[in-house]
Amino acid sequence: MKNKKLCVFMLMATLMFLMIGMGCKANDDLTSEDVISDKEEGLTEIEGDRVIRIGAISKSPYYKFENGEAEGPVVEVLTEVFNQLNVEFELKPYPWNRMLKMVEEGELDIILDVYMTDERLEYMDFAKEKLVTQRHSFFKLANSEIAFDGDISKLNVKKIGTIRGYYYGEELANAAIEGSVEIFEAADRIENIEQLLNGRVSLIADLLEPCKAAINELGYSEMVEAIGSSIYEAESYVGFSKVRNHTELIDRYDAIVSKIRDEGRIDEIFKKYGFDSN
Repeated sequence: MKNKKLCVFMLMATLMFLMIGMGCKANDDLTSEDVISDKEEGLTEIEGDRVIRIGAISKSPYYKFENGEAEGPVVEVLTEVFNQLNVEFELKPYPWNRMLKMVEEGELDIILDVYMTDERLEYMDFAKEKLVTQRHSFFKLANSEIAFDGDISKLNVKKIGTIRGYYYGEELANAAIEGSVEIFEAADRIENIEQLLNGRVSLIADLLEPCKAAINELGYSEMVEAIGSSIYEAESYVGFSKVRNHTELIDRYDAIVSKIRDEGRIDEIFKKYGFDSN
């Protein structure tokens, strides 16, 4: 009798060992593609507990981070859209190149305020609705007789101030390379305005609306003014990681942006900060 009980116990123990081993083996046999597939299957959900991760540079003409909190017209528009989507999001600052890599690899869902390029279309899906049209213009002293008709080659000035790291279009870049103009780079918008006021340069180039707002805030509205046509225009968008497969979210995002733009809500938000929503 004792031998019979011992045999039954050993048989049950053996079966349990085999079942545990098979379970472990099943998990061990999962490939990295299986794991990614499982993750991506859940990531198509745009409602629920998962937080959409959004990256942005630390300071933009249309938003900035202070003490870890983002503020500005673009952030207000984004918040209103995602509230209507009933989707929770977190917005954090990152270095630009690192942020592009994170979206490419799916570590971020969205990049805020990005230009659409062929290279980026390989790993990002872009919303159809633009975020903002960024218009770059020349500014001069109000008592200056300098004129600009849109053709940089006709400018009768040599020294032009810009902000370091900004792109003002191919025409101005080529003029600098050819030597027909000399570029004086400033660290930021205020320094750029100041180098115009102190006579270091004859013109400065900057984003139209943010520079106008800064001039008004500094009390220089009667001393500095924009002239002529835009130097360069580019539309910026919200870019979505292809890895995250946000097709449904993009469609709903576009629908809400279009709706609140038609309602005048986007204009209202931008004007509160002294900007034109373009």
